[in-house]
Amino acid sequence: EPLLNKDLWEMIALAKRHRIDTMVSTNLNALAEGAEDRLVTSGLDRLVLSIDGLTQQTYEKYRVGGDYAKVLANLERIVAARRRLASRTPWIVWQFLVFKHNEHEIDSVRETALKLGVDEVGITPANMPFKPGIRENWLPTRREYSLYDPETFPDSPPWHWEKAQGQAQVDVQVYAKKEARAACPWPWTGITVNPDGAVSPCCSVEESEYDFGDFFAGSFRDLWNGPLYVKARDHILRYASHRADTIPGSKHACERCFSIGRARFQLPRTWL
Repeated sequence: EPLLNKDLWEMIALAKRHRIDTMVSTNLNALAEGAEDRLVTSGLDRLVLSIDGLTQQTYEKYRVGGDYAKVLANLERIVAARRRLASRTPWIVWQFLVFKHNEHEIDSVRETALKLGVDEVGITPANMPFKPGIRENWLPTRREYSLYDPETFPDSPPWHWEKAQGQAQVDVQVYAKKEARAACPWPWTGITVNPDGAVSPCCSVEESEYDFGDFFAGSFRDLWNGPLYVKARDHILRYASHRADTIPGSKHACERCFSIGRARFQLPRTWL
C-alpha cells in the first residue's frame, strides 16, 4: 500500500524532476490528515483507486478489513483538494475488479464514481487462483467480465497435473477464455522493484525464486539486458506467435506463466 510509505511524496517529486510520469494504485484506506493536499501538489499524474464494491458487504468480501465509508470519505477529500488547488492532476481512476459477488453492481459503478468526481472507471476482469471453491464462489456469471470458462476452470493448478502425469508441457491456455494469444508488455516497458530491491518479472509474480535480480546490485542496463530479461522477451514473442507454449515446470516465471497478456498496464493515451 503506497500511502503507508512516508517517503512517497518525495519519491513522486524526484520522478517528476526527471520528467517521469507517475501513477499510484491504492485501496485508499490509509490517507493521513492533510495528505490529500500533498497528493495533489506532489505532481502525481494518475491515481488508481481499488474499490471493488458499492456497499460494505460487497467491498469487504475481497478487500478484507477495508472500510468502504472511509474510502469514499477519503476520495471526497482528494477531489475537494484538487478543486481547491485548481489542479488538473492527479487523474483519478476507480478500478472495479469483477467477481461473482459484485457483478450485479457493475451497471451502477460509473454513475456512483462520476458523481464523486472520478475521471475514469475501469471495469476489470480479475485473475483467479486455481483453487477449490473459486469457480463456485468467485467466478462471475457474466462471461464478458470473466477471463475464464467456468466449465473448464480447474480446482488445482494445471502444473500439478503435469507433475502427476509426467507430461513435459501443458497448454494451460485452454483453461482460460482467450480468443487469441496476446503479448505481454512487461519485459519491454515496465519493471517491478520490491521494497528490498528485488526485481520481479511483473506485478503478478510474488515468489522470490522467480526474481530477475537485485536493483541495487549493479547497473540497470546490465539487469535490463541480462539473460533473464532476454529469455522473457524471447519466450513471449514466440508464445504470441504460437511458436511456443507455456512450460509449467520451468524455473523461469515467464515460461511457466498462464496469464501472458493479462497483467497489462493502465497507460493513459498521453503516455503513448
